[in-house]
Amino acid sequence: MLNRRGIYDIEVQERVTKNAAGEYLYQVFVCSKETVYKMEYKEPETERFPFQRLVKVLNLILIKKQVKERFVEMAATEPTVRFGFFEPAKLKPFLNKYQVGCYALKKGDEFGMLK
Repeated sequence: MLNRRGIYDIEVQERVTKNAAGEYLYQVFVCSKETVYKMEYKEPETERFPFQRLVKVLNLILIKKQVKERFVEMAATEPTVRFGFFEPAKLKPFLNKYQVGCYALKKGDEFGMLK
């Protein structure tokens, strides 16, 4: 999705290890030019990383790059999670019409709590 938008300088790498206690340790690195974001997360029962954490970091990078679109979760059915890539200002009327709530990633990002 990002490549189609002309954004080629974001790279995501993941490392998953399991410790002696049976917990999975996720280390996800998101690189954008000279900035590297690192997320760590422990989960005792699954080897899947929660996509919402990755999407939040990607959206913060998009905000920093002044890109209008954001990743928005479309469905959370297991084991598949689908995300759309929308401009919040264009999605807002739809969310208001159907009274769908969502939270801002950053104050002033046009994606405040909608009711």
